[in-house]
Amino acid sequence: EEWTLTDPDRQFVLDKMVQAINRWPVDSDRSINYRSLLPILQLLECKACPEAQLWAAWAIANLTSYDASRFARLAVDEGGDKMIQQFNLDNYREDLRPKMLELKKIILQNTEHYKHI
Repeated sequence: EEWTLTDPDRQFVLDKMVQAINRWPVDSDRSINYRSLLPILQLLECKACPEAQLWAAWAIANLTSYDASRFARLAVDEGGDKMIQQFNLDNYREDLRPKMLELKKIILQNTEHYKHI
C-alpha cells in the first residue's frame, strides 16, 4: 500500500511537501553527494504522485544549478535532460504546472550549458 497512516493523512503530507518545495531556493547548497541521479530521475515517471515528480524536478534543478560540472554531466549521461525535455505538462496537475515548468526550464538550461562547455 502506498499510504497506511490515518494521521496525518496522505494529502495533508503531500500539500506540506509542495509548500516546502515552493519555498526552497533552487540555487541553495544542500551538500548532497549522489553518484547517480537515476533514483531521482525515476520519480519523474511517478504519474500517480505529481508531488514526488515536483520534488524530483526540484532536486535535479538544484543539483545542476549548485554543482553544474558534476550534476549536469550526470543528468546528461543518465538521460535526465531527455527525460525532462519529454516531460508532458499537458496532463500535469494544474496548480503545480507553473513550478514544474520553471524547474524544467532550469534543468534544460543547465544541461544545455554543460553540453557546450
